[in-house]
Amino acid sequence: MAPPGQRTSYHASSTLLAKIGGYSLSPNKSFRKGSSFGDVSDFMDKIFGWNQSSSKQVTACRKFLVKENPGLPTVALDLDGTLVHTLVDPAQIAAAERRGFTGCRLPGTMGLCVQRPGLEEFFSALSGYNVVIFSAGGSEYVHTAVSHLMAEHPSLQNRVCKILCRGDLTKYSESSELPSQMLIRDGVHYVKDLRKARQDGNAEKVIIIDDNPDAYQVPSWMKDEDFRNRYNFATNAVLVPEFSTAQPEAFAPILRQVSQVLRDIRLAEDRLAALHKHPGLKGGWIYHSVDC
Repeated sequence: MAPPGQRTSYHASSTLLAKIGGYSLSPNKSFRKGSSFGDVSDFMDKIFGWNQSSSKQVTACRKFLVKENPGLPTVALDLDGTLVHTLVDPAQIAAAERRGFTGCRLPGTMGLCVQRPGLEEFFSALSGYNVVIFSAGGSEYVHTAVSHLMAEHPSLQNRVCKILCRGDLTKYSESSELPSQMLIRDGVHYVKDLRKARQDGNAEKVIIIDDNPDAYQVPSWMKDEDFRNRYNFATNAVLVPEFSTAQPEAFAPILRQVSQVLRDIRLAEDRLAALHKHPGLKGGWIYHSVDC
């Protein structure tokens, strides 16, 4: 488990990958993660057709969505690195299959979407919560991955009420918030605004499950203190180890532990306070052992 200080911020990088086929900036970093590639991801979205305005995958995904229940709390789930690890390189796919991982094949050259062990049981345990997918990935990829996962695993259907993608992220620079239409380039950073996860905009009713601490808070080097405070959702977060099929601890029952935390705090009067008093968390991280 890497400490938060060693993770990259949600920023755009103009450096093309040395190995496009692997879609990876490091052995354990998914190319589509959204935190480290920016305009490179947009380039790949275009050549694979993931950003088409009329997407069959977006339409297919909507049939599995349910209406939000305003009386229930909401859990916002990151996708890549938290729930799944999508592989494109044939050698990585073969290695993951030899290790016994399960997943679903995505269309064309989009690869294999490997699900974190325990994903189906995790979704089954989310009764009593509205469920939102909040990813930094492009819309076409995210909807394609989610729709295929739901089609192959009925337990994932009728659980999700909303899907938020890269276009829903709040953009900012070193000194100020940026317009939503700002082109992706170096110096443009992102944060997930948890108010968008609910129709009433009440972030106090939202818990986010993510593998990147910079997804839900703005680093201290950002000069606008008011902006940093408005987009600091650290008290809402359960931070999990990044899921990568190459890691020895990839089979650790992380999602089972997250399920237990969510069940324990669901009925608490002050859910956020109960979250960070929970014995299953240490400094916001879900506690686990690589030997479990």
